[in-house]
Amino acid sequence: TVFSGYLGRHFLGQVSLELREKQALLGQMVTAYNDVSAKLAAQPQRLAEVAASHGQWSRLRRRFSMRGSALDDEAFALGYRATQIAGVVADLEYAIKTHELLKRRFALWLKVHIATSVAFYVLLGLHVWAGVYFGLRWFK
Repeated sequence: TVFSGYLGRHFLGQVSLELREKQALLGQMVTAYNDVSAKLAAQPQRLAEVAASHGQWSRLRRRFSMRGSALDDEAFALGYRATQIAGVVADLEYAIKTHELLKRRFALWLKVHIATSVAFYVLLGLHVWAGVYFGLRWFK
């Protein structure tokens, strides 16, 4: 029970710390995604052209056509950045849900740990009582 208590306290502290870190990072990533999406929304025509020309041959078409410009490259970069941030946000949300599940499991462990600790304390009390009761009979 004592070993379980030390391990549980350590792991529960680590899980709580990681959960807070991931929630803070999620807040930063959501803010970054909102910034990138606002930049993308400011140029809807370029965004539509980039989305329409998405594919394996789009780089070659842009390279050989006169339409390739810095704005297209910027729109591609912003779209790629938004996709990366969205992936990170999805991973963080999954990790947060997993950590919350683990924290709920640790809450169940805590209840079992407390119940076993109380049972062992009761047994310890009975052991001390039996030692005093039966041990003091020899002195009579």
